[in-house]
Amino acid sequence: MPGHPGHWWLACEVSNYGIACRHCNSGGARYNGVREGRAKGSQSPVIGGTRARASADDLDREQPLLLDPAHHSDPDLLGSDSAGYARRSSTPYSQAEAKRGLCRADETIRILALNDSHLVLPCSAVAPCGRSACSPATGTIPPYSS
Repeated sequence: MPGHPGHWWLACEVSNYGIACRHCNSGGARYNGVREGRAKGSQSPVIGGTRARASADDLDREQPLLLDPAHHSDPDLLGSDSAGYARRSSTPYSQAEAKRGLCRADETIRILALNDSHLVLPCSAVAPCGRSACSPATGTIPPYSS
């Protein structure tokens, strides 16, 4: 449907679907118990610049704003603090982020309301065995080891 603001030509393309839970996708986010109305919904925000508007446009020129857990380097951009709140990692900003004065990790946390009181779990709750699930140095959850 030409004229629609989204990637209408990708409606049946599996690679166009992002991973999002109901909370992050539907606007059910609450902050300190107050509904915020923030959510991903049908948004696919990009970092300024080029935006594909038609099937002939090059999607590779778009720079997505939201982190994608399926993209090889994006999970490294998020971590958590000792209280379980999502935080950006110390990974440097991309040139596009620095140019526009924003951070993809911060925007993902904000739009998806990742620090909502219903989502935040202390690291001790993630590892009930008594060991901390989070690395104290980075706040990230280390790879599983038995």
